[in-house]
Amino acid sequence: MQSCLSSIIPLLGRFLTLCVCHVSNNELIVGKDIDFNMHLTLPNDDRFIFCCTELLNTIASIFSWIPFSMDSLMSAEFFNNIYELCTYTSEKYINIHLTALMTVCELFYLQKPLPQVHIQANGVTELIQQKHLIQSSEEYQDKLTELLKLFIQQQWARFVNQPEFPSKEFLLHLFSFTF
Repeated sequence: MQSCLSSIIPLLGRFLTLCVCHVSNNELIVGKDIDFNMHLTLPNDDRFIFCCTELLNTIASIFSWIPFSMDSLMSAEFFNNIYELCTYTSEKYINIHLTALMTVCELFYLQKPLPQVHIQANGVTELIQQKHLIQSSEEYQDKLTELLKLFIQQQWARFVNQPEFPSKEFLLHLFSFTF
């Protein structure tokens, strides 16, 4: 199983990078492992949104059964890309944003120590610091609230004493989000 996952996880990571490039309209983050021409040929319609949401659903499914002894297969970039897709950009990509939030929720449901702890901590903190959060839909805010609730219930005790987790800053932004 490990040899299969060691091939699949990096491939999923490459597709995540393509999704992030397309959703954020940022050509600068296309890495050397990504064919720039492939990024340019991606459809800019519902097919792209469908592919991204299916990719995120697949990753969420893998999270539900992968042993975290294999978490070294998932790079910081892999998780950063998921959190980037969680970040609200526009209603056009709302299904991608919601599915990305659900993917992170799947990690938190596991009630296990998470891989890439500093990335998880910073990702959650950045989600509640979004500039455009007030403009997001109620559905997006509900899914983000679910993610925050899970984070606090399942992971807070593991994160609060981590030196790289800005717990005071997180609590200030959480307060701002809830009031």
